[in-house]
Amino acid sequence: MLVRARRLAAALHERYGVGPGDRVGIMMTNQSAYLTALFATARLGAVAVLYNSRGSAAEITAATADVPSAVVVADPERIEILRTVAPSVALVATNSEGPEDVPTIDALLDQAGDADVQQVATADSTCMVLFTSGTSGRAKGVALTHRNIGNVVLNMKFVTECNIRFASRQYGIGVDDLRSFTPRCPHCWCSRCSTSRAWPDC
Repeated sequence: MLVRARRLAAALHERYGVGPGDRVGIMMTNQSAYLTALFATARLGAVAVLYNSRGSAAEITAATADVPSAVVVADPERIEILRTVAPSVALVATNSEGPEDVPTIDALLDQAGDADVQQVATADSTCMVLFTSGTSGRAKGVALTHRNIGNVVLNMKFVTECNIRFASRQYGIGVDDLRSFTPRCPHCWCSRCSTSRAWPDC
């Protein structure tokens, strides 16, 4: 997935000129392409705009007007909606089931080859835009920085460690045994990661 994200980043940069601070929309159901697009966007120092894939045409119209994107990566069903509500936006399809004139992720990867483009973002650069629920009005875009996302990851690590230690005392199971059930480092499989360390420590 990380290799695909690297190549997609290069393709988005070469074909659409995406760079630091530019917005890349993502609108699709849960699938691996979502993470590929998200990681590719982050690699470019760009901003991932996470549109609601379950939104109505009116909600999508409002969201794309509130936070427009240079290009949107979407599944075929959402592409049909986007072509109606945001006809000027460039589109990339998750697969070949969409319109023939919309390039797919795989087509862009083939064009990019082994090219590699990586831009540096600061901790306070905007990383992504999420939308509020809209329960009290129209959903609004909320910017999160890389520092915000880093704090979320650290908080998840802290909560995980607290839960492990609580469960260890509650059920009499060793901390290292419980840690063996937590996700390991996604970048490698080595003795350091597969023994007593949870992946955030790797």
